[in-house]
Amino acid sequence: SGKIGLGIDFNGDADSIDISGFTPQASGTVSLLFQPGGTAGYRLLGSADEYELQTDASDNLLAEFYHGATPSASTIAVDDLGRWYPISTSYDDGANTTVYVDGAVDVTFTNDGTNPSGTTLSIGNRYGQTGYTDGILDEVRIANSILPLAWVSAEHVNQSTTTDFYTATA
Repeated sequence: SGKIGLGIDFNGDADSIDISGFTPQASGTVSLLFQPGGTAGYRLLGSADEYELQTDASDNLLAEFYHGATPSASTIAVDDLGRWYPISTSYDDGANTTVYVDGAVDVTFTNDGTNPSGTTLSIGNRYGQTGYTDGILDEVRIANSILPLAWVSAEHVNQSTTTDFYTATA
């Protein structure tokens, strides 16, 4: 099961959810909850044309949202097998990509590629590639706008412990 809802448990062996008709926007935000399952170097989501969130062989996050862009490595390793990692990435056409982990800015880098044109998005992999996710993905969201840090931080608090996010009284 997932952190919030049902989640999807990927076993690292050719599991993915493919969404056809996906057109990457020039700017946007991708957010998800991820619990690693043990294998390093997997692709969390992506299209065939370098719209991607993945981990490298050291379990550091890599974000690449522009065709021909140099992926930027996060400073956070997502390698604790029992932990849920709230991950968000905001990207802006021709400007910056920012990776957030635990509701805080982890790394910001300049985009150096062009807007991708992929038409199929894979969750649990990058469409047409290898390196399938080994772990659980939950609450995957793709917004066609750049969500501010306050939104990302509030989302993190809400998903981490709902009792810290609001108080209900009689």
